[in-house]
Amino acid sequence: MKRFLQFLIPVALIAVGLGAKSLFVATGPEATIQEVVYDKPLVESMVVQVQEHQLNIAAWGEVQAASTSTVVARSSGELLQLSQKLLPGASFAKGDLLARLDDTDARDNLALAESQVAQARAALELEQAQADAAKEDWEEFGQGEAPAVVVREPQLAAARASLAAANAQLAMAETQLSRTEVRAPFAGRSLERMAETGQWVAPGTPLGRIYPTATLEVRLPLTRRDLDLLGTTDADSLSGRKVLLQDGERIWQAQLNRMEASVDPGTRLLEAIATVAGESSNLPGALTPGMFLRGTIEGRQLEQAILIPSTALLDRNQLRMIDGGNRVHQVEVELIHDDGVTAVIGSGLEDGSRILLTPLALFVEGMEVTLVNAED
Repeated sequence: MKRFLQFLIPVALIAVGLGAKSLFVATGPEATIQEVVYDKPLVESMVVQVQEHQLNIAAWGEVQAASTSTVVARSSGELLQLSQKLLPGASFAKGDLLARLDDTDARDNLALAESQVAQARAALELEQAQADAAKEDWEEFGQGEAPAVVVREPQLAAARASLAAANAQLAMAETQLSRTEVRAPFAGRSLERMAETGQWVAPGTPLGRIYPTATLEVRLPLTRRDLDLLGTTDADSLSGRKVLLQDGERIWQAQLNRMEASVDPGTRLLEAIATVAGESSNLPGALTPGMFLRGTIEGRQLEQAILIPSTALLDRNQLRMIDGGNRVHQVEVELIHDDGVTAVIGSGLEDGSRILLTPLALFVEGMEVTLVNAED
């Protein structure tokens, strides 16, 4: 009996479970099959147009002085005055006094030379009077042509030579006095002051370093590809090309002047030198050496080109185009130039083609999309 119960209980439990399952299946909800609906991605696009386009090449360069000069003493003596205009950054006009040396000796020499000129002039006048008198006497009492010694021609020539020598000494004394003053040879700014008041200097002693502000230079490094976009590799043909220099909202007009004769060994680039008219350092928009500016160089003219946002490019020469059925296709194009904002396409697209602007996380060739701006 006990063994019979051990067998009956599991069988009963299995029967109850099967009955409950049948009941649940009979009374439970029926499963329905739903159709999967494909959600087309919403994308932005644009219609491209073939147009003429002026290529512009961008390059960054540093403003530099076209030339620098060292102000030196031209005579010896004590440095009595050194202008504040020689302090670094100070500006000056042409002819401004930059330094003054002790001129005591030079003034004494000038006074001595002036007295020597006066004496020589008086001696010449006296000799001329004596020569005139001797000539009159000979004409009255003598016969024939008067000898040169009688009319005092040698003495007169010597007096004239003495006056000429005295005038030369006077000119030298005046020059020596003028050299005790050092004046600016041009309008410019100071880079460095190299002497101090009270210092004894000799001819050639450096007093400061200056540069002219009339013309400044900006060196713009260019690649071989940039030269191709400019339409030439001849440095002479680049001369005179317009350049737009920009620092934020401030803009200066410049032009290419020349190119370096060799490639920069550090960057392996060619440097084009643009010249720009300097402005007064007192103006808020003045250029200063050391400023870093963005230069835009006028390149060659394209008769047919298509401009698209740089973000539309997948690679250097690939993008996605949308056909009339709103299906996406990946195509290759000829990329002429890309400045990071606008890409210039030469071929591979037709006028009126629609290109994809929105990046797709998943792309399948020929997939359908929904256009956000189809009216464009």
